[in-house]
Amino acid sequence: IQHLPECDAAKIKLSDVISAKDFDLRLMDLLTRIAFVDSEKPIRSKSEFHRRQADSLQRLSIAAQAMAQWLGKWVEQHFRLRSILEEKSGWLKSTGKHQAIENQLKWLYHEQFLEVTPWDWLIHYPRYLEAIRIKIDRLTEQANKTTESETTIQDLWNRWLDSLHETERTPILQAHNELRWMIEELRVSLFAQSLGTSIKISPKRCEAKLNSNE
Repeated sequence: IQHLPECDAAKIKLSDVISAKDFDLRLMDLLTRIAFVDSEKPIRSKSEFHRRQADSLQRLSIAAQAMAQWLGKWVEQHFRLRSILEEKSGWLKSTGKHQAIENQLKWLYHEQFLEVTPWDWLIHYPRYLEAIRIKIDRLTEQANKTTESETTIQDLWNRWLDSLHETERTPILQAHNELRWMIEELRVSLFAQSLGTSIKISPKRCEAKLNSNE
């Protein structure tokens, strides 16, 4: 982990979401998960265990390269978003726009986000954060208006939470819920379309998924 590019700088810039003393251990756990767990079927035989053990160095090398690329992008977008949130804090609170953004970040940055978020979604965090920054710029231009996109997202989010049992409405328990990440991608589509999405997404697709879960 110490050999990842600009690791010390990352510790500082991410200190508000990962404590410096836990940084190495949590990223080491993530590296192991990327290399041996995510996108792999559970080990059910001794031969499969030995097969993965035999190519462990190669797996770790590939995972480390993927993590290094992701970490740099994540640090950059996290720091840029934090800066604009500090800069526009007063305006966001005066217009009430801060609540939706704070809730979104609470779900992205919960206490176990590195441990339970699937790598297939965690890898998109830089884009999600950049989309929030672009959204803030767009909302600034909209002044005190509540946009149609804001209403669409909030309605889907509330209905999804209402479909869950009260005890299940937590980011940790819903880390693998497909609709939870579909809504995240929809936010990108509606507020920062230029960034692109990782899946085909629209309000109708989210509606269909929500209805199929009910």
